[in-house]
Amino acid sequence: MKRYPFLIAIIFLLCSVAPLLHAQQFTGPEDATVSGGVYTNRFFGFSVTYPKDWVVHGDATNVRLREIGKERAASTGAMSAASSEVVLRNTYQLLTTFQYPMGAAVEVNPGFMLVAEKVSHAPAIVTGRDYLLHVRPLMLKTGVVPVGEPVELTLAGRNFFRQDSRMEISGTSIEQTIIITVTQGFALAFILSGKDQASMNEMIKAVATLKFDSTLPTSKKPIGTPKPGARPRP
Repeated sequence: MKRYPFLIAIIFLLCSVAPLLHAQQFTGPEDATVSGGVYTNRFFGFSVTYPKDWVVHGDATNVRLREIGKERAASTGAMSAASSEVVLRNTYQLLTTFQYPMGAAVEVNPGFMLVAEKVSHAPAIVTGRDYLLHVRPLMLKTGVVPVGEPVELTLAGRNFFRQDSRMEISGTSIEQTIIITVTQGFALAFILSGKDQASMNEMIKAVATLKFDSTLPTSKKPIGTPKPGARPRP
């Protein structure tokens, strides 16, 4: 059975959340802690400060995210249910935060998520750009419209790629950004969703707090600054 990268499967849930924190201990990609507004992942060796006062969620929300992703992929013909199941077994939702609690009376509940997907089976996916170009057809099928091409940037001394996009859900326009790198055989991605540029900017600032153990302190290069020669965003 052919496997597809499936990070985009979780970006469709923007407001349905549940207040539950992880209580389990992991030895793989989910070997992490959340304390004082900082998420620390021991497997990948990094920490990041998520947006202040946002609500952190765990298993109940993540299960629902996966189900909605599968339903969206199946209903749009982007991926069969069987293919979705295979991919989800290799996808880890590391951090799920939303600006407001479940049931808040808001049109859009901005989301700041961190996801890892095992891509060691796909030797052609070496960089975040490779991944983004690979999933672009799936994004289009599910109603996510990329804005321009992936832009290379330096974050905490590592090479990442940023892809902005837009989608519409029930008449509401959603701004989205994926910031992604490939490391240790995994695609490691921040998936950001918001209603407007102001909410997106808050999340971009949070991503910029990323620190890897071997690169402390973080790179001084702004997160939105592409490397020389990189194609500028429109």
